[in-house]
Amino acid sequence: MAAGWDVGAHLLVRTLIPSPAVRFAERGHFRSLSDHEILLGRASALELVHETADGGFRTVSEQLLFGSLQDMQVLVSPDQVR
Repeated sequence: MAAGWDVGAHLLVRTLIPSPAVRFAERGHFRSLSDHEILLGRASALELVHETADGGFRTVSEQLLFGSLQDMQVLVSPDQVR
């Protein structure tokens, strides 16, 4: 059973995470308007995860960073502001 996106709190647990900790997490429609994804920010990597139909998560993409992630914020496209 997939978790609802309108619930106030979401819990994401990943095992065997390469970096020690997830510092930032943002949810949104990053690839298409029909898909809900979570962008995880670690000290040296960004990871995009997608919720599966059975309530689990799978990694869509992971990008190592040159340097260290200090802050993360999702910006809304002016085309999507209504």
